[in-house]
Amino acid sequence: MASNKKGGLNSFISSIIFILIIPAAPIFIEFIAEELEVKSLFLFASVYPITVCVSSRNSGVFSMAILLSLLFGFLYSIDEKLEITQGLISAAYYSIIGTCLVHIIERLKYHIIDGNAFFKF
Repeated sequence: MASNKKGGLNSFISSIIFILIIPAAPIFIEFIAEELEVKSLFLFASVYPITVCVSSRNSGVFSMAILLSLLFGFLYSIDEKLEITQGLISAAYYSIIGTCLVHIIERLKYHIIDGNAFFKF
């Protein structure tokens, strides 16, 4: 019986496009078109980890995404009452970049090493 796994580089690239790049497109457009507002950054930093890590096969990664989402969701809700420092803004960027890097590593293992397909067709 032949295996139906069709993973590899094509599945990896597809997963990066559909899981990482497309959900981030609006924030990238805002970043390029004009100055990115702190409120938009915090909103994105609160939603993006869950958007990305919902497809994770690792409960620790998913749990970390929940914590990041709660933290930046809290910052989003109180940003007008809190003096936003460059450190908090940097933390949001690091959170987004870290989420991407962790997911890329996980997708490398899942699609290239383990050979699992991204699309089932």
